[in-house]
Amino acid sequence: MEEPAVALEPHRAHPALRGLVAGIVGMRERAPGEVRRRQPAGTLLPLVLSWGAPLTVSVPTGGPSTHAAFVAGLMPGPADTSFRGKRDCVHVYLTPLGAQRLLGVPGHVL
Repeated sequence: MEEPAVALEPHRAHPALRGLVAGIVGMRERAPGEVRRRQPAGTLLPLVLSWGAPLTVSVPTGGPSTHAAFVAGLMPGPADTSFRGKRDCVHVYLTPLGAQRLLGVPGHVL
C-alpha cells in the first residue's frame, strides 16, 4: 500500500505574538486512502485551517465530528483524526493565554 505524502513547512510567529502563538506549521498531504492518526493531548491549543478533504475528529469527551477549520481545546486524553484524499492546512499553536487574547475565549472553555 502506498504511504501518504506529507510536506511540512514550519514558520515562526511574529515577535509581537510571543507568548500567544508557540508556532505555525503549514502542511500538505496527499493520500491514496484513509489516513488515521492519534493526536496526543498537550498544553497548546491548535487552530487548524484546512483546504481540501475535511478532517474527522473523535475526542474522549464526545463522538466524531467533521471540520474544515476548528480550534482544539485542552483535553483529558488523545484525539483520533482521519481524512481521505488531499489536505492542505495551517496549524497555529496557541498558548492558553493566546486563546484568551486572540479568540476572546479561555482555553478551558475550548
